[in-house]
Amino acid sequence: GEPATIGFSGTAQYDFAPDVARAFLMAAASSRGGAAVYNAPGAVASVAEVVETIRAAVPGAELDWGGDPLPFPPELEAVGFDRDVGPFPRTSLADGVAATVAHFRAAAPPPRLA
Repeated sequence: GEPATIGFSGTAQYDFAPDVARAFLMAAASSRGGAAVYNAPGAVASVAEVVETIRAAVPGAELDWGGDPLPFPPELEAVGFDRDVGPFPRTSLADGVAATVAHFRAAAPPPRLA
């Protein structure tokens, strides 16, 4: 219910935390020997697309953005996990935003009456 500003612009890769947690569990339970490092295949989107997605989930949201793009590549190669462990859980940006909004709404304290 409060205005917000995202302090950066550009395109980035957004990870849905429950997907990453499920991937950790999958890796821990896999029969693959040794250790490996993998990139998480998050949803690639511009900040404008993220804001549009949030506004779709929260009609009337007062949200804007501005600033420099984040100082890292907008997308990382992320095929190794699928190849070595199994299909990485992939929640769409829209579904991830909707779940995140629902989570924060459920955790918010009830409004105080005057």
